[in-house]
Amino acid sequence: MSYDGRVILSGNPFSTVLTGGADPGDLGDDMVISTGGGRVDLGGALFSDRALDSDRDGLADVLEASACPSPTDADSDDDGLSDGAEDANGNGVVDPGETDPCDPDTDGDGVQDGTELGVTSGVVDPDGTSGPLTGTDSGVFVPDADAGTTTDPLDPDSDDDGFDDGDEDTNGNGAVDPGESDPLDQGSVPAIVPALGVFGFAAAALGMAISGSLALRRRSRSVRPT
Repeated sequence: MSYDGRVILSGNPFSTVLTGGADPGDLGDDMVISTGGGRVDLGGALFSDRALDSDRDGLADVLEASACPSPTDADSDDDGLSDGAEDANGNGVVDPGETDPCDPDTDGDGVQDGTELGVTSGVVDPDGTSGPLTGTDSGVFVPDADAGTTTDPLDPDSDDDGFDDGDEDTNGNGAVDPGESDPLDQGSVPAIVPALGVFGFAAAALGMAISGSLALRRRSRSVRPT
């Protein structure tokens, strides 16, 4: 039997794959499995069911016992970042400085977390398309079209110019496209003049309508029956 560096554990309470660097000759007495007690000893390293990470996203299954984050989805919110990358300290809580593994846009600025951080490809499906585990949904994630620049996924207005990043990067693809302003440049702001022009036109049209109505009233009052 060939050995590819993985130890596959199955049975109560184990159902996961642990990566390792041992070769077949080293397994022998170095591997002790006790499924009933929830302990595995691999070359002196102690594991418990708290260390099991079925989707291999960096978060233990016991921290992903709800619908989100999911123990079978390495990127529960499909923002291009693994759940473990977002919950960096792996405590199951969104702490200061961390993005939310259950919210693709933590700061609510209209640009996904992974896109803001320069991610160009999502988390790969851990067990392939035929297995029960899933990675990033490519139909949801928006890859960064300009990975050379990044915005802050925890600050809705990265350049503090008064406009949210998503108001400047209107298509949310991480690049400054024609017609967009730069969310990293305070001197680059959305073109609001056309919008004001439309508003002004509407106001003028309303004013003309009111003026016309008043003129008709005055004319009708000036015409008296003979």
